Amino acid sequence: MLVVLIFILCIIAFLFIKCGKIAVHDSFECEGAKVTGQPYGALVRGMIAGIFAEVFGKPFQVEETECIAKDDKRCVFEIRQK
Repeated sequence: MLVVLIFILCIIAFLFIKCGKIAVHDSFECEGAKVTGQPYGALVRGMIAGIFAEVFGKPFQVEETECIAKDDKRCVFEIRQK
C-alpha cells in the first residue's frame, strides 16, 4: 500500500516538473544479480515506463542511474517524457 501511495505522489509531482526519480530499495530483480557494474533493473524500468505511458498517454524514457548490481545501495530510476 505504501509503495502505491509513493508511486501516486511521484505521478502527481511529475505533472508539475516533467521529470522525476524513483528509488527502489531491496529490488527483487537486482538483489539476486551478481555485481556486474551494469544496471540490471530492466523489468522494473519497463514497468515504470509502461505505467507512466498509460497514465499520461505519452511515451517515457526511464534510465537506471544507480543499481544494486553496480554495488550501489539502491536502484534509482530517472523518468523523462520523450
